[in-house]
Amino acid sequence: MTARKLISFDWALKKLLRSKANYEVLEGFLSELLKDDIEILEILESESNREQA
Repeated sequence: MTARKLISFDWALKKLLRSKANYEVLEGFLSELLKDDIEILEILESESNREQA
């Protein structure tokens, strides 16, 4: 039996969003996924992220 390598969606997004330069990549991904033009206006930080910043 072969093991499959899986990456959870939330982990991938967190990793991608560490750099604000990647917001355009996320916009493109969501636009294709949802078949609608998506524009990220603001990313809200969770309380745990604010404490680390």
